[in-house]
Amino acid sequence: MNELALVNNGNTYFNNHMWRETINEFCNIISIKYGKKFEGICPWGFEVFNDINFLKKNIRRYFCYFSVDDMLMNDSEINEMSERINFEFYEYIKSTHQLWARNIVCLLSNERVHKLQSDDYSCENRDKLLSVTLRKSESILDSYAKYIICSLSSINNVIGEARTYRENMVFRWRTYQLYLIVEKIFKAFTPELSKFEERLVRVAITFTDNAIQPFYTVDDSCHPIETVEVALFEEFIFKRVKIIADAIKSSDGNVVRASCFHTTDTLTLDIDKQIYDHAVQLVRDTYEGFVV
Repeated sequence: MNELALVNNGNTYFNNHMWRETINEFCNIISIKYGKKFEGICPWGFEVFNDINFLKKNIRRYFCYFSVDDMLMNDSEINEMSERINFEFYEYIKSTHQLWARNIVCLLSNERVHKLQSDDYSCENRDKLLSVTLRKSESILDSYAKYIICSLSSINNVIGEARTYRENMVFRWRTYQLYLIVEKIFKAFTPELSKFEERLVRVAITFTDNAIQPFYTVDDSCHPIETVEVALFEEFIFKRVKIIADAIKSSDGNVVRASCFHTTDTLTLDIDKQIYDHAVQLVRDTYEGFVV
């Protein structure tokens, strides 16, 4: 059993509380080292479903989003710092959670891959990916909440992660996940799903995947979309997302802008102020409460 395994009532969970403490401790270290304020979070997105059973699964991908409060840093400096922090965080994890860290085979810095095994390595079920993205922000959790909410626009306009959903399997997975998340976030404000549509949502869930090989070997991510998935997107997801967007639209042109976390796109969403505030609080509360 590794250091981040937590046994509770006979069940083994990923110790998300300890993992977040590890991120916070690392942020304190690099804040002192670089003389800037850093914050970090590691969301999976599905915290909004409030299902703690997720932490019993074999979690393989760890996307850590860090923020720095130096707004004068340019893109080149941010990318360089992101890569540096990725390796420093990896070394820190090896010193604090040695057994758990043994299974990290791939680092991702602002979408750039760093392999810890040979080029032709085939990722195993126990292997993990550690990703670090650095952004300029006063509050990384608030920036993340805004990005997740505005991801509705990503799907509705086929930009951001959704732009290459047909060609790229990784971005296709992300698009499925983002749809499921925004469906949950705006559930209280949108028309109820029919029984048939609920079944289509369950179908969408089956197309999400926990694999890391497509990140390790980029060529493996270039899988053209299957015909059944085209139908799912065009006949259900895109139409449903438009319904959601229309249902939450403001009456006074309240437009929210957010940077996409995995592409260079800027996302804009016309959303009612009260609905937006509700959604931000929901993302924050469910993230902060997602521990055993």
